[in-house]
Amino acid sequence: MGADGLSSAISGGNLKGFSPQIGSLRILETTKSTLSLEAKINITNPTEYSAVVPYMNILLLSNGTEIGHATARNVSVGPGPNHNIVVEALWDPKTPSGPKGLAQGRELLSQYISGQPLFPPRPFPKPSN
Repeated sequence: MGADGLSSAISGGNLKGFSPQIGSLRILETTKSTLSLEAKINITNPTEYSAVVPYMNILLLSNGTEIGHATARNVSVGPGPNHNIVVEALWDPKTPSGPKGLAQGRELLSQYISGQPLFPPRPFPKPSN
């Protein structure tokens, strides 16, 4: 697969082929309005490319509302299934988003506890130039 194959695999920002799933979730610390979590994530890399990413910080959004952030360090991803990628997350919907964040955060937790997928397949918006 050449450069065109990579763009086809993630065209339009659609990460559907990566199929992220939470393998395990552990609560590290709690406060009145936050949770510090460690998750082990499983993804499938649909490309033939590998990458090592020394640091990444991901803004966690639910329906466009900021509810926290996640950090991963020294992530190595190869073609095909990749298991137990350790990600630390701070669930803090109140600080950045106030009452709207709290409501959206509760809704997302409720969906997760009810067994609904946290990562429904959908394309990301295309960046505006």
